[in-house]
Amino acid sequence: MKEEAGRHETVSIVMPVYNPGKYLAPCLDSLLAQTFRDFRLIAIDDGSTDGSGDVLRAYAAKDDRILAWRNPENLGAARTRNIGIQMARGTYLSIVDADDLYAPEYLATMVEVMEQYGVDVAVCDFYDFNDQTGEKIENRLPEFLRDRLEKPFRPEEIPDEIFLTARNNPFSHMFRRAFIAEQSLQFQDIAAWNDLFFSKMGLMLAGSVFRVQRSLACYRFNTGKQISTKYTQKYPCFFHACAAMCSALSARGLFAQYRPAIYEYFVRNMYLLYPALEEAFGASACCRIAEGFRVMGMEQLERKDFPSALSYQFWRQWSQGFPAALEVWDDVHHQAFFRDAAGVMPHAALWGYGKLGREFLQMAERYAFPVEEVYDRDPAKWNENLKPPVKPFSRRSSNVDMVIVTNSQFYAEIKSEVEQADREIYVCDFQSAFPRDFQEYVANWRLHIQKS
Repeated sequence: MKEEAGRHETVSIVMPVYNPGKYLAPCLDSLLAQTFRDFRLIAIDDGSTDGSGDVLRAYAAKDDRILAWRNPENLGAARTRNIGIQMARGTYLSIVDADDLYAPEYLATMVEVMEQYGVDVAVCDFYDFNDQTGEKIENRLPEFLRDRLEKPFRPEEIPDEIFLTARNNPFSHMFRRAFIAEQSLQFQDIAAWNDLFFSKMGLMLAGSVFRVQRSLACYRFNTGKQISTKYTQKYPCFFHACAAMCSALSARGLFAQYRPAIYEYFVRNMYLLYPALEEAFGASACCRIAEGFRVMGMEQLERKDFPSALSYQFWRQWSQGFPAALEVWDDVHHQAFFRDAAGVMPHAALWGYGKLGREFLQMAERYAFPVEEVYDRDPAKWNENLKPPVKPFSRRSSNVDMVIVTNSQFYAEIKSEVEQADREIYVCDFQSAFPRDFQEYVANWRLHIQKS
């Protein structure tokens, strides 16, 4: 390694390689096609048996920006990434996967914002690509955060939303390498979720972060190659990764600040993980969730321990015996919505009198939540004697300040139409799994009432 000691590229790219097969060459091609060329790719073969080591050496022979390294034995993705970080010499650090693809402007865009704003971390949007079906889905910021995060932000400014700003995927992050060294951040050597601690701690400890709202990478899944493919059997790794975050934050005096976000993140992932656990372990799945709460010290909690009523209601359902089926979760969602709305009672209207709209009106009546008007683009197709009557949005009452959309498929379209007519009206996506913007709306409404 002596010949590498004097090299100081702008970006060091660390890439662990373990049997990526046919995906490796396209990945390497996408990196070598970057418009920003001052980088060093530290590609570490972690004991591949599919000829990937030969592919790396062939590419390295043609381009001296590639360092093809080989571990003496299979060490796993986490330890391999940590080795690569120690070998890095660049001002900035990017950690990529060997089976993904990167837009030509990936590095240029990330370096530009790192240097322009002097942030510790930059994070970009990306695409999820289902390798089996060919489906491509853009992974973006939640709509309610996009305007708020158009400029650099400090994590402490949005402690409850910090986990919503990025997924765990390291390739969507670029780090200032000195920041990683200052914080002594490393990947956890665990069988799954080994990127969670590194990525989330990087966000929470950063002095400032910039969120690039452009998709610059393509994450392949369902390739059969990822270590997360059999994550159900490795679920304790998730518990221990989250617990390690809590411990590290406590040591830095930051746990209280981020505890609500961590608890919500944990509960949300339990909700997502439960169907797979139930399929794999049957009735004992609930005991495995309980194990996670014990590991996290989440047995005795209160509403104040969560950012939203929804995450608190989820936790209460789990802690009170665990449901045998997930049908109850819709009701939990509804309870949380109307619980946070209680005492606020804005002048609310419903958009759409279809099946979901009628169900919402029934629930609203059950929870004593008044709905003053119902809108539809074709009100004539509904009974004129309905209460409240269905009418076009153009004939809305002047006192309406919230429009509820029960079908997320039409949320963006309806929101745009409402905002063009009256930007003061809040548009609520009732189907949103975690409607954090509604929590913010309720808080602002309560403040408005207090000032009145």
